[in-house]
Amino acid sequence: MTVTHHGDRLNGEPVTIATSTTRIASWLEDIATVDRIHHYLDAQLRNRTTAPGARSLRAMRLHNDEAQASILAAVRAGVAGDAGATAGGATDPTGAALAREVSEHASRWTHALARLIEHPGWFDHLCDALIATHQVVRVGPAKPCARCGNDGERVVYTSLYPGVMDRVTVSCDPCGRTAHNPYGEPGPEIDVRLVARSGSAVLEIATVADPRAVAPTAMHLRFAPGDVEGGPVKPSPGEHFRLEPGGRSTTTMELPDAVGVGARLEVLCVNGFQVSTRSFALPGPAAIPRPRATMSRRRDARKVAPKRGAGTTDPAVAAVSSKV
Repeated sequence: MTVTHHGDRLNGEPVTIATSTTRIASWLEDIATVDRIHHYLDAQLRNRTTAPGARSLRAMRLHNDEAQASILAAVRAGVAGDAGATAGGATDPTGAALAREVSEHASRWTHALARLIEHPGWFDHLCDALIATHQVVRVGPAKPCARCGNDGERVVYTSLYPGVMDRVTVSCDPCGRTAHNPYGEPGPEIDVRLVARSGSAVLEIATVADPRAVAPTAMHLRFAPGDVEGGPVKPSPGEHFRLEPGGRSTTTMELPDAVGVGARLEVLCVNGFQVSTRSFALPGPAAIPRPRATMSRRRDARKVAPKRGAGTTDPAVAAVSSKV
């Protein structure tokens, strides 16, 4: 029997567990990682004059603390945490109940995290938080970027704290950081296409969950507009759904008229308490399909056309006026 001493104390108490017979070991590693994420995000709140994500961050910490309390109670009671069969072949109802309880806490934590990254800038804070207590141990090549075709770079990080999982990031120079995963956990496969549909620009996002996952994966998709002249663009509400292991989903998202330079599709993937992210850089505004002029729009243009002989600075109106 392999015995592991958890590096961080659980609610102030040292924890010793048998990793060969329990899922508690992986839960403790996840929760230790989440604690470090919270520390970093708390620091970002203190450094801001306004704190739009404060409520979401408080909810995240509450659900994480409740999960820790449930696990600590199970450790004290000697519950293994396995939802499978016991030595006699019967299902272990106590372990199954604990697994459901921890899963519910994780689900509520994920929803609070999704609300947090809806606020501008917090997706980047989250990505930074995932490696804030890590150091680089290996840098190597990655597959060419699917968007720009440039060589990718894969970086492996290890944590400076025991019990916190290692991480992997993938990036390229033009598009920046495109993927962020726990080490050894590839996360869902995501394919993003930009198509023109009924004169509008639409993102088609095809997602396939990792078939090796032990729990459903929560997905949150968010369009982050780029820099636009005249002020910031009001963000659109994100899309949230769950995928069973190996499950597939196709989601569409219509882009607003003002996309801006540097617009991205930001994707949050959470399995239990394990977080991975994807970031897809969108083409510049000139490459985004725009609605074509219709007959009704041309009639509207004629209504506002100036009288014959009057000057105009609008080339579209001038063209219609000359034809008339």
